[in-house]
Amino acid sequence: QSAAQSYFKFQHDSIQQAASALVPDTDKPALQLKIGRLLWADTLLTDDLGERVFDIVNLFNGGYTLIIDETEKELLARLNWLAGKKAKEGTAYQTATNYLALGIQLLSETAWDKHYEMAFALHKEQGECEFLCGQFKNSEQLLAIALVKARSKFDKANIYVIKLAQLST
Repeated sequence: QSAAQSYFKFQHDSIQQAASALVPDTDKPALQLKIGRLLWADTLLTDDLGERVFDIVNLFNGGYTLIIDETEKELLARLNWLAGKKAKEGTAYQTATNYLALGIQLLSETAWDKHYEMAFALHKEQGECEFLCGQFKNSEQLLAIALVKARSKFDKANIYVIKLAQLST
């Protein structure tokens, strides 16, 4: 096994917490971002994102405010979308909402033009998760944005399906 394919994990959460306590709070975002980047690079080599998406996203998110590169922000938005979808599949709707909301926040103001599919998917998924969490006003706002920005009848139909489900409850 090469060094690039090594994967280390703390034996117990208390060991990880103790190690984390040794790092000053001011240094944690940069350290989390660095570790997130390393895990992401390793994942590209091993192709096991499904198993590690939460680890990678949680570390990346810990240092997201330090990211200035738009391409990396778009990558992290995509990773948050994947983590949000996975959390939603596991019925962790509030966790999914948090990932999806950060994904939207990471997109630039031109996201609807440059990264339409990602912007639409994040808004649709978060709108649905907000509804499932009982946050009806937030859900309505997100779905309204997605509906206005939708480029196809198919995308509009996806939003209407969610809205119909909301009305039937």
